[in-house]
Amino acid sequence: MERRDFLKAFALTSGVFLASPILSYGKGEYPVNPEPNKYHKVPLLPWGYVELDPDEAFKRGHLGYFAGECGAATFWAVISSLT
Repeated sequence: MERRDFLKAFALTSGVFLASPILSYGKGEYPVNPEPNKYHKVPLLPWGYVELDPDEAFKRGHLGYFAGECGAATFWAVISSLT
């Protein structure tokens, strides 16, 4: 097999693979849950403001950096401080 033929076959298969979710969207393959989630009650808006402790968020962010680096550590520090 020549390099050109390999690249053509690769482009064709990757194009079909990437286009398949787009082409099959809306054909009833994805289940839709019409009833609201009965296990988690979401409070009505506006949600209250929760003041975070800066020192505690700093400690959590520092510890989270070793688990998932910069962005993940920041996200984890803020979200885990809200709970």
